[in-house]
Amino acid sequence: MSPHLISALTDLADSALILPLCMILAVGLWLLESRRMAGHFLLALLACLATMTLLKLGFLSCGRALGSAVMSPSGHMSLSTFFFGALAAIVFARLPSPWRWLAPLTALGLAITIGVTRVMLGAHNPGEVVIGGLAGLATLAIFVWPYLKDRHPGRSLRPLLIALLPVFLLCYGSRLPAEELLHRLIPHIQPGACVV
Repeated sequence: MSPHLISALTDLADSALILPLCMILAVGLWLLESRRMAGHFLLALLACLATMTLLKLGFLSCGRALGSAVMSPSGHMSLSTFFFGALAAIVFARLPSPWRWLAPLTALGLAITIGVTRVMLGAHNPGEVVIGGLAGLATLAIFVWPYLKDRHPGRSLRPLLIALLPVFLLCYGSRLPAEELLHRLIPHIQPGACVV
């Protein structure tokens, strides 16, 4: 696989792209579904971001002192698992029975591909990718569980998909330096704690 393709695939999960797409998805849920579903989605997104922030801060400050191979769980993996999983659940709820499993399988394939690219780029090791994926899955359940149990109006997804496209085109390839910001925070949180 060429370095350009690896980089292009990993950029599908940068927070500079995923967070704006999540905001459009939340607005779409509000307009096409209900305020309650939009609220579940935003709560799950906040849980994903908070979980990853705490995991990253914990491992960045204490991982080496504890002898862990995990230094920084993959935010790309958690966000891709969360976003593509949420989008798959929305599509799954609307597709006819023989086709509905294509949505979660596609989301899973995308998340795994992004995880592999993180390892290939040397940004994370397999353990960090797995922890990021598990964090994404756990927080995704906050949205998916109530969403799949709920009744959904028969409104078309076309407006939502159309709204996602310009945001994707505008933000794809951008990078948010979240990891660098966390590295700067560590000495100020609890100076000297766990840092070797």
